[in-house]
Amino acid sequence: LTTALNNSEQVIEENNITFSMDETAEFFVDFDNGDLRLLEAAAAVDSGMTAGAPELDRDLVPRPQGDGIDVGAYEWHDGSVEPLPPDGGLPRVGPPEVANDSGGCGVLRGRSLAGGWLVLLVLAALRRRR
Repeated sequence: LTTALNNSEQVIEENNITFSMDETAEFFVDFDNGDLRLLEAAAAVDSGMTAGAPELDRDLVPRPQGDGIDVGAYEWHDGSVEPLPPDGGLPRVGPPEVANDSGGCGVLRGRSLAGGWLVLLVLAALRRRR
């Protein structure tokens, strides 16, 4: 998406959707407050090209959610679509099940193993001996 922010003639319209600042309400949920998720009727919905498009949008919603990829960082979707967890929902190898775990990569936030510190101290001591 491009905008004529400065009404410049240097805005390239080819392969872009152009609009004026007066038209932002037709594209975005709440442009004035920084919510740039697309509205369902926005011209950018299903208008993108799949070549080089990421598989997930900015909110980790899988793409496409309709007949095609949406232009921009956000893929329009109805409320029934859930974003993927921050770890991508990848299978994990690690400790037994933990409450509130999304089934991700096995890295647990906010936890530290005491043994990990011990290993680091031993490695540091070995390095000093050399």
